[in-house]
Amino acid sequence: NPPAPRQRVIRKPDGAVLAELRQTTRGTTLTIPSRGSHGFDQWLSDHAEQVMSELHDRWATERSEED
Repeated sequence: NPPAPRQRVIRKPDGAVLAELRQTTRGTTLTIPSRGSHGFDQWLSDHAEQVMSELHDRWATERSEED
């Protein structure tokens, strides 16, 4: 049997939900609920390429520092 999906809720310091992250053998899914996001979901959609590129660059930098 494949491992059970790993799931967690990402919260702001005040406890409000920012996103839900789900990781399976097929990949990782980040869900940002539109309700209560005050437009953050749309902003992320509009800037997805830049944000993902910045995250990938950060990951690559941190990874190279570990070596």
